[in-house]
Amino acid sequence: MEFSDRESFNQWQQKEFADEEKPERNPADSLRQLLSLIVPYGNCPTRWATAARRLALVCHVLDVADCGGRSLTELSEQLTAAGIETNKATLSAINIAITDHTNFHRTEKTRAARDAYKIAQANFWRKKRESELVK
Repeated sequence: MEFSDRESFNQWQQKEFADEEKPERNPADSLRQLLSLIVPYGNCPTRWATAARRLALVCHVLDVADCGGRSLTELSEQLTAAGIETNKATLSAINIAITDHTNFHRTEKTRAARDAYKIAQANFWRKKRESELVK
């Protein structure tokens, strides 16, 4: 999954971390830029469901309203109960996209687990290809 609002994030980040000598920024502009990361552009039918999932994941990463203590399975069940059908895999993909593009994550364990999983998957597929060549 690609985080489709990368350009918006870059613009927001440049504004937020630009020269500190600049005059005061309007808080509404900063909030507008931040929310542009959550609400996808366009008029697709799943726009608001996607926004709700992204918001839930941002709350999870930042531990807003005790969301950080919940598992992705629990979050997906709560979203589904609220009428936004989702599953752990979908939330995990969004979580990875947010982490990759913002560098926000709750623990270093997440990065280490992703690296270990990546190596394990590469080894699995290499062995599978080798076994198919032998046949």
